[in-house]
Amino acid sequence: MTSCGLMHGSVSDKLSQKLTYGKSTIDVVYSCYADLPGIYADVQVVWNEPRSILKLEINPSGARAPVVAMQCAAGSVNRPADGNELPLHQWLWVPTGDRGLAIVQKGATACDCLNGRVRLTLIRSSLYGFEDNREVFAIDPQHDTDIGPRSFRMQFIPNEGFNVSRLDQG
Repeated sequence: MTSCGLMHGSVSDKLSQKLTYGKSTIDVVYSCYADLPGIYADVQVVWNEPRSILKLEINPSGARAPVVAMQCAAGSVNRPADGNELPLHQWLWVPTGDRGLAIVQKGATACDCLNGRVRLTLIRSSLYGFEDNREVFAIDPQHDTDIGPRSFRMQFIPNEGFNVSRLDQG
């Protein structure tokens, strides 16, 4: 189920979206500000789906480069856009020709990129320390990770040149 609402003001325009999935809810507010570049997304999730993953997928126009640039300790690193999941720090830059799409975010922990598709991993509700499909016994004190409320903030800046110091500022 999805519902949307639109708000318009002199400083910002906002679009709100409410989604449900299973027993979970996702509330997103997209904002455009008069004096700031890009689109902001504030995401509030109440996740109640054990052993599942929630990803936000975007498909930037013209994004077919074999590498993406990502923040790493003390700088940036180019990583292959081969579909493998990569750890995500504060920002990701996806080339779209001679410019790119900058994604500055807080809360997502990983991403994967392939054929122009970018997916940010928001929720990974697995059993803590349990990575295979063996039977879990009822008396085993295992706990699901990432269950309950989570929040994320993202800024999508299209047509952005690659500039590490600008991206590090958020």
